[in-house]
Amino acid sequence: MGKPVTVQVGSQSLTIVPREGQEVTPEQTELVKTALRNALARLTDALYITTLGRTLLDDLYGRRVLDQGSGRRVFDRSALEDLRPLNGYFDILAVCFMLTPPEDRNDIEGFRRCLKIVHDNLTQVHQGLSAGTVQIDDLEPEALVLGKVPEGYVKVGPLERLSMWWQGDEHFHNFKSEQALASTLHLYFSKPGMNVWQATQTLIHEADHKYCRTYDYYYISADALRQMQRIRDSDKLIRNLQRELEAKGQALGGASKPLAEQFRGVFPKADLWGGEMTVVKALNNADSYAYYAMWVSDN
Repeated sequence: MGKPVTVQVGSQSLTIVPREGQEVTPEQTELVKTALRNALARLTDALYITTLGRTLLDDLYGRRVLDQGSGRRVFDRSALEDLRPLNGYFDILAVCFMLTPPEDRNDIEGFRRCLKIVHDNLTQVHQGLSAGTVQIDDLEPEALVLGKVPEGYVKVGPLERLSMWWQGDEHFHNFKSEQALASTLHLYFSKPGMNVWQATQTLIHEADHKYCRTYDYYYISADALRQMQRIRDSDKLIRNLQRELEAKGQALGGASKPLAEQFRGVFPKADLWGGEMTVVKALNNADSYAYYAMWVSDN
């Protein structure tokens, strides 16, 4: 490796390590410093928003009423109205964790469980990146992932790989009990044109691998959220038109598909290795947390 550069980012000591025979430039130093500072800020925002989401959902969960017909506890109309401002947040949860917005909100318990897992994961990553000393290495020249040079990675040793395999990919990880991977965080900070947003998202992604032992089941498209929002907006227009026509005693042919059915179009049908994508895999997927942290803090 080349000569390391150590700088301070707030109260933290950050060591930046270049490739063999190279030096860390002032521009690269500033990029990595900013990426770490931004990653911590975005993780803080994401934790705050996740806490607000959990609090609101807990409140709504307690406002269920008994439906005499079905015998189930359901949400009354006022509770559903209170959820409308959360539609954009549900979009982000849907894209990142494959949680389809429930039409009647009766399965809100699934969202509460999901948000606890998301909160635990983000807390672990934030604690790892703010532990006082962080080292970030440039990529090795021969690094390839799926035939391409990645923007970052964390090496996994044989015993660590066995431990991750034993954990099983169809179970929720208990993040609090996991030990961080021993390998250093790698960020392709010498990549020409690497910008702060990319560097920050990649750093959160790789830190999620390191501190939470998550996998790469699938990579999220940067356009996925915009596609999801377009589906929701078009559906609103159709539903409003349907209500207007019904009030006039008319009907609209070709009723729109339920939101849940439309949203499946933005989800991957399979993971990178050909297995069926599931919510559990999405909740153990590094890119899910990286994009979640970036998107909720952008909004």
